[in-house]
Amino acid sequence: MAPGPPPLSSATKGAAFSAFVLERFGKPVALDSPGPSDFSLLVAFGRCSSRLDEDFVALTLNAILGSPASSFKVGFVEDKIFLFIVSDRSIGFEIVKLRKFICAEFQLSFHLFNAKGLVAAREASLNQPVFPWVDVKNKKPSYAQAARGPAKVLTGANCIPIGDSFHSAKDSSLNNACSSGRKSVFERLIFPRVTVFDRLDFNLPHSNHRAQAADLDLDLNSAPREDSRFSSI
Repeated sequence: MAPGPPPLSSATKGAAFSAFVLERFGKPVALDSPGPSDFSLLVAFGRCSSRLDEDFVALTLNAILGSPASSFKVGFVEDKIFLFIVSDRSIGFEIVKLRKFICAEFQLSFHLFNAKGLVAAREASLNQPVFPWVDVKNKKPSYAQAARGPAKVLTGANCIPIGDSFHSAKDSSLNNACSSGRKSVFERLIFPRVTVFDRLDFNLPHSNHRAQAADLDLDLNSAPREDSRFSSI
């Protein structure tokens, strides 16, 4: 059976890491007072046998990194993830190179304090992949967006707006036809030059007038004939 991870008391090398940082960068891992070159990091716990809070995390960082616990200025971010501050950017990248620390009491990992680092910290704290939220944008604009946007140029049959007069529609069609080299539908329409009223002839020939007048005179001037049976009375 493989042996488990060593306890914290024998696994920590905070004093050695603090001496290495001081020799290489000329600064301690963390400062008691805020400085202009302070750099923020994230620490994520995958498992822990103790209750996680800012004090416990500060003591853990003291055991691993070597500076006093109060100098890390630990802050809570979310479940199993905490923020802490080191004295310089270069020291921060050196701590991120450590990646993980595993002992019998807990397991933790170091990450940069940015969006990508937070995703990695969440994955480490849950021991499973974490997929970041992605905002899905609707490609089709809403009615309000379409109303606020610039007017679209209509083409084809839609180029004649509703409400225009017949003449404006005709002129528009003629212009489109001329520009395309084709005859417009209005040019292909043949309207009759003589109306139906012009084709009606109300003037009868003179001969018919005279005949009708003669017949009318004969009918009016002719007297009724007397019956021979009453002539002697």
